[in-house]
Amino acid sequence: MRKFLRSIDFWDLLLATACLAIFLYAAVFVPNFVSAFNLSQLAASASEKALLILPMTLLIITREIDLSIASVLALTSVLFGLLVQAGVPTLAAIPLTLVFGGLLGAFNGYLVSGLGLVVAAFVPFVDRI
Repeated sequence: MRKFLRSIDFWDLLLATACLAIFLYAAVFVPNFVSAFNLSQLAASASEKALLILPMTLLIITREIDLSIASVLALTSVLFGLLVQAGVPTLAAIPLTLVFGGLLGAFNGYLVSGLGLVVAAFVPFVDRI
């Protein structure tokens, strides 16, 4: 147990304590914070962000910086909204949107790995890592 406690970094413990303190403060002083609806919305929001953060984390670990994930999300969201507004059934709009997002990701991957496209602003920063 002592080895486990020594392995925890101070900043990790500080961040976990701060998150817990903020959650407890909100649970006590913010009305309806711990309601079932609010906690379900919190979980849904966190899962969406986790789906975006995981690939970005893997890219950063491999010393790549890709800021286009949010842009692809925004563009595919607009496409989905336009499809639904045009009267396309939701069960058809979802796969079309996923295919479009996959094609955008593949095109972006081709630009980066196939053509060697690198954003010039990040080149000096990446070389110093």
